[in-house]
Amino acid sequence: MKTNLKKTIETYNEIAHHYKQKTKNLELVDEIKKFKKFLPKNAKVLDAGCGWGRDSKILAKSFSVIGIDLSEKLLDLAKAYASKAKFQIGDISKTNFPDNTFHGIWANDILLHLDRKDILPTLKEFHRLLKSSGILYVSVKEGEGESWEEEEMSNFKPRFYTWFKEDEIIKYFKKAGFRIIETAVFYEKKKLGLKRNLGIITCFVEKI
Repeated sequence: MKTNLKKTIETYNEIAHHYKQKTKNLELVDEIKKFKKFLPKNAKVLDAGCGWGRDSKILAKSFSVIGIDLSEKLLDLAKAYASKAKFQIGDISKTNFPDNTFHGIWANDILLHLDRKDILPTLKEFHRLLKSSGILYVSVKEGEGESWEEEEMSNFKPRFYTWFKEDEIIKYFKKAGFRIIETAVFYEKKKLGLKRNLGIITCFVEKI
């Protein structure tokens, strides 16, 4: 595991219960509804970087969901919280699933923890996993460069971030073989009621 990611996962293992409490009311209701509309009934969905299972539980009401994450402590919480979904430890950039397994991949706030050089290989892995015309949802934080952040949400423990511009993430999608359905930016303070006001880039793309 890469050094930056390893340290970030160590943080998540340390703060798992704290993180669940801080993020339990931050589900992206509109984005989940939109994602569901793109998928067929009984779709197979991968929750990539599922954390403690908040979004997996919602998606599992409609679909067959597998959640993967590298944090064992978060996965323990996910298994207890979202019993209708299945969970396993796994690296989103290199999974053991066969080609064309999923109708949809939900990757909420996960690519931002990868080194920039690992973004394109990970998107290509998502492309491999998706069925023809499969749907990928990605959200990342708006900004430039990379940094270590210590925030209230992480109990002031360090997490690594890669920041993106909207046109930059679009280029990555196209290089990985995706068609852009739509991208948008919202701000955390207005939409989620957080004290901070970071911009969140949301992306819906289709495998071609």
